Amino acid sequence: MTNRPTVVLEDVPVDLPDERDQLSTRSTPKFAELRAHVYEQIQLAKQGYRPRK
Repeated sequence: MTNRPTVVLEDVPVDLPDERDQLSTRSTPKFAELRAHVYEQIQLAKQGYRPRK
């Protein structure tokens, strides 16, 4: 999400198993990939990025 007016930048599907625990999940490559992508989107939003309509 961005600052005001708030818009959703992206709907990120989390395709991790439903049954999981925090310690083992955080060590998986897929979790690291998702975390890095979400962090990247947050940084873009903080810089004022807006998706094109």
